[in-house]
Amino acid sequence: MTRAPTRNPSRLDGLCDFTGPCTTRWVVAGVAAGAGLALAALPSAMPALSLSLSGPQPKAWWYLARASGLVAYALLSASMLLGLLLSTRLAKQWPGNASAFALHEHTSLLGLASGLFHSLVLLGDRHTPFTIAQVLLPFCAVYRPFAVGLGQLAVYGMTLVAATFYVRRHIGRRAWRLIHFGSFAVFALALLHGLGASSDRTVMVAGIAPAVLILFFGIYRTLAHLAGGASPEVQAR
Repeated sequence: MTRAPTRNPSRLDGLCDFTGPCTTRWVVAGVAAGAGLALAALPSAMPALSLSLSGPQPKAWWYLARASGLVAYALLSASMLLGLLLSTRLAKQWPGNASAFALHEHTSLLGLASGLFHSLVLLGDRHTPFTIAQVLLPFCAVYRPFAVGLGQLAVYGMTLVAATFYVRRHIGRRAWRLIHFGSFAVFALALLHGLGASSDRTVMVAGIAPAVLILFFGIYRTLAHLAGGASPEVQAR
């Protein structure tokens, strides 16, 4: 009798299951945490929020754009770090190759969603009005067009990289990895966008910190690969 082939748990094919129990637990935990924070913060924020929404030049849109941009950058940074973690032996020990890849994929998609929201919410800003064409076309914005254009290119790049999660089996592993290397360019564009479009020095410092980590781990993994130090898990994928 021929034994049925067993599935290699280290392989990454077929891990994009958004309905699995692990994903469900993460989603439920995130929703519960968000609801708890909202219930704790809304009572004190309601007067200021009401004034911001009812004023002649409501600032709520600006706050939403700023917050969603920071969230998108944080998720993109986390996705980059998790992607670099996948090429190390540490990923096998914690949280495991499959879990690390799932987190890498989900943070990428959530970062893209936040980036799209960050772009579209600008349509409601009355202080610096954006048209749909200015939101969609790079370097056409009325506010700091070059810096905003870099962010627009970053969103398009994030869309391309995220789309490869769904077509990996069709384009092949080599093309998938090659496109994923483009995420470094996407991260650089997002960082330059934040530095150029923001006037808040605190935000700038917070943006540089994860960039230093990503640069460090990127150089480390590149040197390790050139020295023949790629882990067996990486070579098996």
